[in-house]
Amino acid sequence: MYRSGTVSFIEILLGSKSFEEFATSWDMLNKVNENDASMVEERKQLAAEAEEQAAIFAEQATIAAQKSQEAAEAASQAEATVAEMQATYDSLSEEAARLLEEERLAREAEEAARAAAIVAASAAAAQQQQQAGNSGGNADTPAPTPSYYDTPSTPSDDGSSSGSGDSGSSEPAYTGGSDVVARAYECLGADYVWGGVGPNGYDCSGLVSYCLCGSHTRLGTTYTFMNWPQVSNPQPGDICVNSGHTGIYIGDGQMIHAATYGVGVIIGPVQSGMIIVRYPG
Repeated sequence: MYRSGTVSFIEILLGSKSFEEFATSWDMLNKVNENDASMVEERKQLAAEAEEQAAIFAEQATIAAQKSQEAAEAASQAEATVAEMQATYDSLSEEAARLLEEERLAREAEEAARAAAIVAASAAAAQQQQQAGNSGGNADTPAPTPSYYDTPSTPSDDGSSSGSGDSGSSEPAYTGGSDVVARAYECLGADYVWGGVGPNGYDCSGLVSYCLCGSHTRLGTTYTFMNWPQVSNPQPGDICVNSGHTGIYIGDGQMIHAATYGVGVIIGPVQSGMIIVRYPG
């Protein structure tokens, strides 16, 4: 009856047929009212808690938004800092690369000038000998007796004058220089092998021997080459030599030579103490 609302409060009281029924109805209505009051109070509490939680949520949402904004600003600043540092690094790298390139070019120019001076000094010495008519300057002087093969190391600076002999008043005819140079270029990148005359590896005099004669046989050592005629007009195909090293002259102060272990046959500047001689064969 309470739920459907078909009977009013007055009707329940006045419609009772006995005191017991009246008391029962009265007790029921009291309980209903108490339950209603309890539910209303509970609803109010729940509503208050909901409002409190909503306020907390709103506050947390505000804080989260602020933190998100702060994070975005920090990320933007970090990106700007990284970009600035990258730009600085790039500029420094470019400057360093430019300086290294300038240093490399200067070093190459210095090496080229030094090599050209060595070649010029050898040519001048040969020319002086020819002008003096020294056709057999050191022909009677026995050459040093070295080990049969050359030492795989950076040549020493001595011996620059020990090969100045045997250059006659006239230089031998210069033939086959292009073939000698062509063979030398073909050997670029080959391994250094002590005592090697190819084709699987060369030492310095073994490479020169092959380039000169076109066969994998040895013509001699650096001491042999130093007693060949020294030329006043060095040309590609001549031999650069001192007591410890030798190579094929290719012009512009450069030679192709079997350098040492782990380096092999390369192009490099004419080395200190070298003279330029020509194969008399």
